[in-house]
Amino acid sequence: MYSAEEAARYLDYYVSPDTKAEYAVMLTGPWGVGKTHFIKSYFESRLGTQPRRSSLWPWQNKKELEPQRRYLYASLYGVSSKNEILDQFFVQAHPALSSTHAKIGGAIIARFINFRAGTEVNSEDQNHALLKSVFLNLKDKVLIFDDLERSEMPISEAMGLINSFVEHDRLKAIIIANEHDIRDDEKDKYKRRKEKLVGKTIEIRSDPDVVLECQLNSVKPETADIIRMNKAAFLRTFNACSTPSFRIMRAVLHDFDHLINAVDERLRNSKEVAGSLANHMLAIELECRGQGVAYEEIVKIGTFEYYYKKSNPNDSGSLAEQTQILSDIERRYDDIDWGNTVLPAELLIKFTKSGILETTQINESIAQNPQLSDPVGIPAWRRLWHYPNLSEADYIEAKKEILELLDSRSIVEFEEILHVAGLIIKLSEYDDHFITDCSVVDYFKGYMESIRDVRKVNFNPDFASGDWISYGDLGFVSRESEEFKGILEIVRNEIKIETLKFFKEKVESIIEILFDEPTKRSLLYDSDFSSEKYGHYPFLHLVEPEIFARRLIRNAVLDQDMMNCLKRRYEYDRGRGRLFDEHDWIERLKLALEAQAASLGSPHRTIVKGRCERYFTQIQQLIREGIGIQKHINAAEADTAPATTTQSIVEAVRNERDSR
Repeated sequence: MYSAEEAARYLDYYVSPDTKAEYAVMLTGPWGVGKTHFIKSYFESRLGTQPRRSSLWPWQNKKELEPQRRYLYASLYGVSSKNEILDQFFVQAHPALSSTHAKIGGAIIARFINFRAGTEVNSEDQNHALLKSVFLNLKDKVLIFDDLERSEMPISEAMGLINSFVEHDRLKAIIIANEHDIRDDEKDKYKRRKEKLVGKTIEIRSDPDVVLECQLNSVKPETADIIRMNKAAFLRTFNACSTPSFRIMRAVLHDFDHLINAVDERLRNSKEVAGSLANHMLAIELECRGQGVAYEEIVKIGTFEYYYKKSNPNDSGSLAEQTQILSDIERRYDDIDWGNTVLPAELLIKFTKSGILETTQINESIAQNPQLSDPVGIPAWRRLWHYPNLSEADYIEAKKEILELLDSRSIVEFEEILHVAGLIIKLSEYDDHFITDCSVVDYFKGYMESIRDVRKVNFNPDFASGDWISYGDLGFVSRESEEFKGILEIVRNEIKIETLKFFKEKVESIIEILFDEPTKRSLLYDSDFSSEKYGHYPFLHLVEPEIFARRLIRNAVLDQDMMNCLKRRYEYDRGRGRLFDEHDWIERLKLALEAQAASLGSPHRTIVKGRCERYFTQIQQLIREGIGIQKHINAAEADTAPATTTQSIVEAVRNERDSR
């Protein structure tokens, strides 16, 4: 691999008029490595331009003189014919013919040919002779052919055109390509053509520092100042990727420029914090656009899901493949604190993928960041979470406020309590002990009990069984410590107590809704606590089964719609075990319905009994599968054991519950 200086020295030799080289030079390297930037910078810095009169338009005045370029550049990206390549050269050689330097499918050359010929010229042979005369003025020019592998025309045809310039017109040509991306079906022909045409292959990598400075010219001066102030970290992030891409760098710089100038000015005014944001954006794009990591995966780094999987390897002690990939990414970028980013990754990814800038949400994040905002209005626990970056005065103020809130029992939300507990545990490791008269676990046990009556019923019962690792976009500090786990268990128990209290107060109204408003019966199996859908939460066992049975059989007819909803409730819970407390109740409900059916006259007694038997057979099957005893029943049936009775299922449920 050549350095930029080494490559430039060789090109000095190659393009020199004294060098009679009848071969082309190839610059190769991965996509985005800076090949195009290098070659254009090389010619602009070394060969420059001189004004001259056009040979086609000699009447030009002095102000209209064309720049005399020592090189002509053509990109083969998307090109499907030779004329499209010649168009690009022609426009550069004679810019007075067109106001745009664009590829236009041969139209310019066609118009010029007709102009020179004084008639319509269409045949290939006629065109050929005129084209040769047009390009006689290419003497001493260096032709650059970029994006060879991205051409729509066969590579052998493109290289044949290049060869005609080199071999027949004695012109010098530089080919820019990523050889790795040449299509498999063209590689053999490409190799044969290359052996004949290319005399030197230079694998190049541009200097990231130089390229960065060049790219900063295209963003606002204030943005460039932020990047320059944080340049060392920005370049470390760039170089940490195994395939750094200058195109990705450029895209990130423009996105960053757009973002910080569109949101709360506190972000761009804090240059160090803004620099951290630029690093985060760069790492995401290098990995996702450059390495193919899914955006949906990289956003997990720093979340509770990621850290939980990372701290719970499989039996062999290794991480799942995707978790290992994310762990490697986290470790690769030393300058990024993935668990404490300036803005949530979800907002950055939505912006870079779609261009949609969630200004309101971004400004809310800025307002909640103690490094960017006035502490007034930011919760003390959130300020203290950033303790490594707080001044001594700010730290003391946040600590004082936390202690006052604890003394007044003003912190009542479970999530905030866990944040405070985790911070107290962590800061004690630095010999700053918030609690001195008892253990931290005992303190929060007493604290939780003391706020039961003042707590607002604003909770999610799912938290009782979930793995709590973060809240408010911030991970819980000390979450792996035994003390934190003990406090977390206390919180879970409190949630269970509140959940039970909630459903005891609510169960009668829920039952009324179930039987009086049939359209709302989905609350039995759908689950969204905030929308009053309770499919995941046990509460039916709080109703006397005899009362429920009387509502199920009305006018000697079984409510089959309700039975189907009950069946769906346990079907959705299969394998989750959340409704375990209701399993015993289901058996009691079956007995109550059988007793009520027995009191009916014929034929309703037999009809209701048969329907009950069918529904409860299905529900019992779902319950057996759910508690993991189906395999025991299958084994018993294989030994021709007697059919399982309701009582045996009740006993199995009780035994399973006792074992838990």
